Amino acid sequence: MTGVVIPQTVTQQTVTTDEKGNSDVTTEYVTKQVLVITIVQLNNGEIATLYNFDEEQKAQLDELLSEEFDDLWTELLGSSGQIIQGNSDYVGTGMFIWLFEQTQTITSYFGTRVDPISGAVKTHGGTDIAAPLGTPILAAADGIVVTASYDADGYGYYVKIQHDSTYTTLYGHCSVLLVVQGQEVKQGQVIAECGSTGYSTGPHCHFEVIQNGVQFICIRYF
Repeated sequence: MTGVVIPQTVTQQTVTTDEKGNSDVTTEYVTKQVLVITIVQLNNGEIATLYNFDEEQKAQLDELLSEEFDDLWTELLGSSGQIIQGNSDYVGTGMFIWLFEQTQTITSYFGTRVDPISGAVKTHGGTDIAAPLGTPILAAADGIVVTASYDADGYGYYVKIQHDSTYTTLYGHCSVLLVVQGQEVKQGQVIAECGSTGYSTGPHCHFEVIQNGVQFICIRYF
C-alpha cells in the first residue's frame, strides 16, 4: 500500500434563493489536497519474493494454503471469508447481474488512474464498460430509481437505483434514460441506453456500487 497527496481542482456549486424563491447556482473551481492510496494485491509467490523467503518458508506457505487448512482459514475469516490469490479471478457474490445482454469490454477499473481527458492522477469511483452507442443497459438488481437526471460536467445522463438500506448503483454517460425518479425497477429491466454524455471520451457505461454512501469496487459484486 502506498499513498501520495496531490492537488486536485474540483467544481463547487453554491445555491442561493432570492425573496421570490428563484434559485441561482454559482459554480467555482477550488483546489483541494487529495490523498491517493494505491493498494496492490500480490500472490503467494510474489509475497515470498518480496520478503525474501527461503525454501523452508516457501514450503510452509504452500502448506498453509493447501486444502488441508481450508477449515482453519474459514474459522479465522468467518463463514463467508475466503483467501483470494493475486493471480486468480475473483468470484463475486452474485448479488448483481451483468449490465448488458452481451459480453462487453471493461476499459477502466475502480481505483486510481490517469484521467483520460485531463491527464491528472485521479480516483475513478466506478467501472467503465465499453459498449456500442444505444446498447440497452440493464438494472443490476431490483430497486427504486432515486435519480434520473443530467450532469453536464460529470455523469452526463445517469440513473441511480436504491436497492436496499445498504446498496445503491449508478449508471453514467447514457444517451437515453428510460426510467424516471420514483419508478420501481426489476433486475434485468432496461433502464437506459449506452452513450457518451457528460465527461466522457466514448460510448460506455460508468457503473458504480455505493455501499452505505461509499463508492466500492464494483466488479466484485457480479
